[in-house]
Amino acid sequence: MSEKHEMVEYSKDIATSINEYSAYELDIFLVIVFVSRNILKHDEVSELDNLKLELPVYMVKKLLSGTHNSRIKKALDNIFDTKVYLKNDRYTEVRHMFERLHYSDDYKNIFFELKKDYIKLFYNLTGNFTQHKIKEFTSLRSRYAKRIYQLIMSYKGLYKWEFEAKEFRKILDIPDSYSWPDLDIKIIKKVSKELEETTNIKNIAIDKIKNGRVIEKVVLKWTFKTPEVLEENDGEETKVIENLVDNDEELKERRKLSEESEIMIRAFNNFNDAIKEIMLEKARNYFLKELGKDTMDGYTKRIWDSVKNIYIIKAMKGEI
Repeated sequence: MSEKHEMVEYSKDIATSINEYSAYELDIFLVIVFVSRNILKHDEVSELDNLKLELPVYMVKKLLSGTHNSRIKKALDNIFDTKVYLKNDRYTEVRHMFERLHYSDDYKNIFFELKKDYIKLFYNLTGNFTQHKIKEFTSLRSRYAKRIYQLIMSYKGLYKWEFEAKEFRKILDIPDSYSWPDLDIKIIKKVSKELEETTNIKNIAIDKIKNGRVIEKVVLKWTFKTPEVLEENDGEETKVIENLVDNDEELKERRKLSEESEIMIRAFNNFNDAIKEIMLEKARNYFLKELGKDTMDGYTKRIWDSVKNIYIIKAMKGEI
């Protein structure tokens, strides 16, 4: 994994989620995503069952600033336990995305089991994803800088994005005791300085939209020192994002298209759930037929658990 091409990709739903990860836990979380996507082809992952992987710790440590085993172990425990809320369900449902996430006893591997419902947040990505440099992210010190960086990189080409005021505060986990002037001085000003020193982002600001005296919406704005370059997984430069016209009507139209796309994606995913069950059943039946059995027993189930992804992919490709 050469440094130039260390780009991590994941769903924007993660960038806009509400969670209580610390700065270091955010680093661990995204490094795990990055390493797992490098071990396994991200566009060939079955979503019919939980994804189980063993991640070599040396691949994780090379991307972190703090690599003491006890610190990594504590972070993994906290990530496993932390409640996550996603925008798609209006931040009402508690999510625990991992079925298993822990260190091996010899500290050489991390056992990773992602629940099947959340595989789509990291694999088989459609257009609703963000991409950024993993080392640039882990070099940021504060949690606020990391979270704002994620938001900016999710909507980078628009140079601004509008949030409900309450949602913006929740995403950043801003204390209730902080007034809006506090937020400007204690968070936005400091984050702007850190991102400008460390990344290509500059001129971070927030505009507050009021209804009477109440602040109802927040518009996060930013620019770049130089045009942002996106890289495909093979490292080839494919697109340079030039400055877009700073036009409210254009922004509204882009946001409308984005919202319509997300609705279509959710409908497609719901339809896919039924297809997934059919493919799983087809793969299982073919596997049993090859063994000359009608039902699963303990022995065949152990074999099935180790090879089912191969059969599921074959079923999806129409090869069985």
